[in-house]
Amino acid sequence: MSKLKIRNDELLQFSYAASHDLLEPIRSIIIFSELLEDNYKNKLDKTADEFLQFILNNAKRMHLLIKDLLEYSKLSSQDLNKQWINVLETYNIVKENIFNIINKKNAVIKYINIII
Repeated sequence: MSKLKIRNDELLQFSYAASHDLLEPIRSIIIFSELLEDNYKNKLDKTADEFLQFILNNAKRMHLLIKDLLEYSKLSSQDLNKQWINVLETYNIVKENIFNIINKKNAVIKYINIII
């Protein structure tokens, strides 16, 4: 077996273990954020409600990203199934994920629709 193959297998094993281990603390953050939201929403000031919503949204997004990493680590043991994707939807998800960076850098992101 080549060194590259061995390294790739090790990397996939690591990504599987790391993503699996990271899911539990993210679940806890989501659960406790939802408890805070249920018990204290509109009892604190507007800024606190916004911060709590920000924490909850980002924890949920991180949960999805980690789950995707976990799924990616499982791909090496499966045959890949090709499927069509909605590129505009993917573009919008990526743009949403880097929204803060876009605003901070005053970047302009454009989508060009090319039909092949």
